[in-house]
Amino acid sequence: KVLTSSAKSGVSVLSLEGTLVENSLEVKPGTLQVLSHQIGIAARVASSSMTSDVVVVRVVASDSQTSTSTNDLRDHVFESAGLSTQYDACSYGKQIFSKSSTRTVGSLVITDGMADVDISPATVFNKTDQAVELLVRAKIEALTGVSCSTQFCIASDTYLLFMLPPETIEFEAYAYVPGKISVYYDVKGNYISYQVHEVGHNLGMRHASEPADPNNPDDCPSSCEYGDTTGFMGGGTYQLDTPIKCFNGAKSWELGWYEDRHFTYTDNPAGTTISLVGVADYGTASGDDKVIIKLDATSDTGSAADVFYVAFNRATGINVGTGQNNDQVLIVTQEGDSIPSYFQTALDQGEQYQISGDPDHYIRVDSIDTSTVPAKATVTISSGILPPAPPAAPSPPSSPPALPPAVLSGD
Repeated sequence: KVLTSSAKSGVSVLSLEGTLVENSLEVKPGTLQVLSHQIGIAARVASSSMTSDVVVVRVVASDSQTSTSTNDLRDHVFESAGLSTQYDACSYGKQIFSKSSTRTVGSLVITDGMADVDISPATVFNKTDQAVELLVRAKIEALTGVSCSTQFCIASDTYLLFMLPPETIEFEAYAYVPGKISVYYDVKGNYISYQVHEVGHNLGMRHASEPADPNNPDDCPSSCEYGDTTGFMGGGTYQLDTPIKCFNGAKSWELGWYEDRHFTYTDNPAGTTISLVGVADYGTASGDDKVIIKLDATSDTGSAADVFYVAFNRATGINVGTGQNNDQVLIVTQEGDSIPSYFQTALDQGEQYQISGDPDHYIRVDSIDTSTVPAKATVTISSGILPPAPPAAPSPPSSPPALPPAVLSGD
């Protein structure tokens, strides 16, 4: 869920095996995906390296307090797999969220990235998330003597994660875009999916979606908005320290972390062949290897939405927990920065995708080789018809065929 400084929240939504549930929890077997409502305005993320302080705020009210301990929250956000470690890993050190140093700002005590904010005598029972958020911000202003707006609270380079007490009316999580504040319902702030997703909104990213089925448009009014789970801007899970993944091709291009290995396609009827590596292998890429291809077909199709991003979804290392389409070439569209992306297709070796326009464009996967380091996918893009790619070679047997048992003879 995303808010602007003047916008109000929509309704939080959960998805359990395709069932949409609003303001309640219906228990069914299977993976629980975290979904939420989004509204907001655009923000652009700079590609240069950036280090920002983070303060995790435990909220104490006269009738309730954040249930996770200070030490456990510090571990979930900064030390185990969480906000700090995963942004560092996915960005290769270009986006650092570090725990704020121990210090006192006015009367607010920050200890190793953590702060308890006591809003007593106020209560939180039956109050909305935003009502409690406003109480917390007002108390921070009173303690620090510094404005605590959605864009600036404590310091210009500080991001704040508010963990609201469980007596608050239950919600999921939300963030401001652009902004420095994200807000979580109690233990939901422990989960890596929530942390990375919501702070991604602070950085300007919108949701990773998939188009609704035109034959069944009502099947996923909200779940489609979060349907691309290959990266953190799609749906997530109620789990500690997992999944370990990054962002899809469009979001990665927007963030600019792999900018030196971007490739912008220009029309070539004869075809242009590109070697792709996954984000997990960016550090070992060499030569002409690329991480993301951008194909802007808007002038050919007449649709502003037809900006295509092609990436190899290598499921290893920092992206081992990608939620779908492991080790395939993925194609998504995103009209511009701070716009939702839309999953289009996943391609295996020998498959191709046609973009209808004037001229048509073809994206063909010539090969996928996961036996090398780094693993590579070879892709050819053309503004003319491409012949089919050669079929994949059969995989060698994992072990030689068994020999017949030996026959022993003797006295």
